[in-house]
Amino acid sequence: MPSEEILLPSRARARERGLVAERRGWLGTTDLLTKEPDREELALAFVVRGLIQTRSFADREEELGTGLVQRLAAAASSVPYRRFQPASWQCVVAILEPSPRVCDACPFKPGQQGCTGCGGTGKIPTGSGNDVTTCRGCTGSGFVKCERCDGDRRIQRVTVRTYEDHVAELEHVFVPLVPPALHDRLSARLLGFDELPTLLAVDLDRPTTVPLGSYRTGNSVSPPRFHGIEAAAPFVEAKATLARLSSNGTLMERAVQAHAVPLLTAWYGQTCVAIASYGESLEAFVAEGED
Repeated sequence: MPSEEILLPSRARARERGLVAERRGWLGTTDLLTKEPDREELALAFVVRGLIQTRSFADREEELGTGLVQRLAAAASSVPYRRFQPASWQCVVAILEPSPRVCDACPFKPGQQGCTGCGGTGKIPTGSGNDVTTCRGCTGSGFVKCERCDGDRRIQRVTVRTYEDHVAELEHVFVPLVPPALHDRLSARLLGFDELPTLLAVDLDRPTTVPLGSYRTGNSVSPPRFHGIEAAAPFVEAKATLARLSSNGTLMERAVQAHAVPLLTAWYGQTCVAIASYGESLEAFVAEGED
């Protein structure tokens, strides 16, 4: 953008730019921008897009074959991380029985158990008379690898930890209290931009504040501000939403883009007009709602 100054929205500036906010009634169409509203407020709409990756884990006790215990114990030293990719990993974090013992799930043929697919016969009926075919599960042997010891014949009781990486995606427009239809129109418009002006980009974690009181009264500050406008409920809601999405376990990484769009809301009875500023340009929206 050629200018480095954000044009704050007002009804006068909207009229200068040729904008209209029409309300249709029995007596015709009225441009509300030419009328004095019942009330109006200069606020901010926060357009927030983000990816939040968190990690949680749960422990459980299991009896595993010695070979699998060794592999999962080695995996505990290096839990993988894929950026903004949901995933799940397991590892052994504690060996509760240092000395392995004989698996009691495969006493008749150590390391193997009867195939449940064919009942240990190695054959499966074809459904045509007395014809049978070789069982694919055990390749005709009637036995498969023991599920409990994984064919190792010996087992150990261990603590298995399962890590879960969760990825939450946020794409939302947080606005002051306006009619739902107006919120929908603003959201569709603001989220429809491929890229909002850089001038509107903000860091939600570092709003501008102004010291209050004297040197002797302490460190009190004013409510947070962006573009010189006090951040109200939409800012609180955006922060709370990000905090909630970041609380599903340990926060691993967060990539957030936020833009604070100056917004003038003017009420005319049950009709609300919103004038949004995109830096240098203005746009007006109208919707009916409860006053």
